[in-house]
Amino acid sequence: MKPLLFLLSSISYFFFTGCAKDVSIDSIVGKWEVISVYKGKAYDNKSNNTYILDFKDDKNVSIKLDVNACSSEYSANCDDCINISLFRCTEACCDSDYAIKLIEVISESTKYEIKSDILTLRNTGEIKLKRVFD
Repeated sequence: MKPLLFLLSSISYFFFTGCAKDVSIDSIVGKWEVISVYKGKAYDNKSNNTYILDFKDDKNVSIKLDVNACSSEYSANCDDCINISLFRCTEACCDSDYAIKLIEVISESTKYEIKSDILTLRNTGEIKLKRVFD
């Protein structure tokens, strides 16, 4: 009986703690993959590169473009508002028009919304991102 009780206790422990995440699903903190960019029109990602926007606990945010890496700071002082400072990017070479528009729309964003695993950043444009779990 004791081995069975131990086995059930162990399974319960791993079931309830083994998959725990450090960040709430309602939190903007984490990695988000860009799935669409819109500002006056929908922009196509012709390069098919994957762009990951990484919001850190320390209020820093970063993204790797086609060639350059960019970083900034952000604050979310109310339930749905966000302020992202202008990105500082390396200037190694040329990023695609899509990547340049992406950074522009992210920097202009003043509102955000998280539904399920989709983050929407918006102002005059809109970006949709899907949460990435490591």
